[in-house]
Amino acid sequence: MPEYEYIRRSPTPLVRPRSFSYQSRPRHCRLRCPENCACVSVGEWNDLAMGERTAREAADALRTELRATSRENMRLQASRRELQAELEQLRAGHGDAGAKFRRRVAKLAAEVDDLRREKEVADIRIREISQTVTDKNLEIDQLQEENRQLARIHKRDKQDAREAWTLVGELQRRLRDCRHVFGFPRPYGYA
Repeated sequence: MPEYEYIRRSPTPLVRPRSFSYQSRPRHCRLRCPENCACVSVGEWNDLAMGERTAREAADALRTELRATSRENMRLQASRRELQAELEQLRAGHGDAGAKFRRRVAKLAAEVDDLRREKEVADIRIREISQTVTDKNLEIDQLQEENRQLARIHKRDKQDAREAWTLVGELQRRLRDCRHVFGFPRPYGYA
């Protein structure tokens, strides 16, 4: 008869083929199959049991995480429904305001277009005026230069006129002196 070892077993769904009855022994103290029973060694069996335990713990952690995620998802869905309802109320309450706002935006856009056209016309006019001012400044500079030349000519003419009047005065004095030389004054000032 084969020898059986007693092992403490974890509650796992992995089941070995039953070649003998477990009914008479307590659950925590069941017999283990002998080495190489059902072509599985004790080491491999223990590795499988350990892997199953690790997988079960990971599955439990994932289930816990899934429950938490589901609760969060339900909370977010409820929040989404509330926000959707609030948005619908706002849309219903402010439907006219939205249309009014769009009309106002269209009106402002038209005003901006008008102002842009006016600005372009004003820019053209400013360029024309700037060119005119530049031309007039050149003209003013030329006129000022001509005025300076005329002032110099006037100054020279004035000097020449003074000299001429000085000469006329000298000639008049000589003429008077010549009249007195003949000894008779002319009664009526005929020359």
